[in-house]
Amino acid sequence: MVVNNLVIHKPLVLSSAGSFPGHAGCIIHGDKWEFKAATTPHYDNGMIILDSVYASGSFSRVNGAYNERLPRTFDFQAKLAHSQGSVTGDEFYEALPLAYRYQDHFRNYLRVIHEIKDETSWGGKAYLTYLEISEGTPDVFGKGYIIHPGILDSILQVVLAVFINMETKRFDFTGVILPFKIDAIRRWDSRDAPDLDSEIRKGIWTYFTSRIWAPSHGGPFKSDYIIANSEGKVLLTMEGFEMARAPDAEPVPITDNSREERLTTVWQSKSFPSSLDSLPPQASLRAVFERLGREAAAAGRKVIRAADLTKTSAIAVDLDPVLETLFNECGVVVEYFSVSSAPSDADAKTGALNYPYVRSLVLESWNLGEDAANTPLAR
Repeated sequence: MVVNNLVIHKPLVLSSAGSFPGHAGCIIHGDKWEFKAATTPHYDNGMIILDSVYASGSFSRVNGAYNERLPRTFDFQAKLAHSQGSVTGDEFYEALPLAYRYQDHFRNYLRVIHEIKDETSWGGKAYLTYLEISEGTPDVFGKGYIIHPGILDSILQVVLAVFINMETKRFDFTGVILPFKIDAIRRWDSRDAPDLDSEIRKGIWTYFTSRIWAPSHGGPFKSDYIIANSEGKVLLTMEGFEMARAPDAEPVPITDNSREERLTTVWQSKSFPSSLDSLPPQASLRAVFERLGREAAAAGRKVIRAADLTKTSAIAVDLDPVLETLFNECGVVVEYFSVSSAPSDADAKTGALNYPYVRSLVLESWNLGEDAANTPLAR
């Protein structure tokens, strides 16, 4: 696959702790996509309105330059022979200003960065890094990602090595640089590979070269990346990765005392194991729902969405204590949607619950019908 003309229009600032959950999504039209988010937690007639575009671009499911008979390779050993100095992963993150605040998934993988003599890169220097992701790392392998966003972010951070003196281990750039454009991200592994898990387990080498570098003007900075496994097989390339210095501005005010939680991103597993087969055939909906919720929580899920399609509030009332239990004991928020074709009917079901994360959802074209109580979802 190829992602083209990726433009980041503005940063998405997370809401303060306690206003969770927020809403964001990737909207696809043909070969174009937009990353959008809701600027308000409120609902419009039960609907979430993604009203602000934060990034956009296009994509192709086919990398036209991919040749199955001639896979791309990268000789990192040859590059290592031109190393002019290095820093360990710990030295790298200790040198960065606190404004970057890298932690956990953003910093746990980097092992070493080498400064490489390369006349094709700006200033005659390129940077070679090695990342290692251990098998037991939470929420990475087998979770449905092509490549985990934390790993991808760790790869991109090598750009900051340009500002680090390899001898003194000090960072010599004031300000924060932010990405705003990528010409293309290309995937080079085999066509039938659903994800990169097997390749990432072998370790990752990344090679960073600079095209344009203007630190005295705060940018632009334009660079290219090659990402390969430990055997030298190229997995991804990034062309025209463009950054600029963030403008000096008043910081976004934080009015609560929970800065750490406010600036923490949690990735939720896309799938989780289920043992529902062990429940007796006559198990109640309450028992089934609680089992699913606890298993989802054990697998790392933080949010579950459920839609109640029945006409009455009977199911909502029955599940009310289970929703509270899952929230209080397991830390899982169940977004419970009371669905009806009329606002008053949806609100009646919503009002029957004491659980706070319940929403009325009006679908005017939805015909519940006489057999709604016997639908698979209702059961």
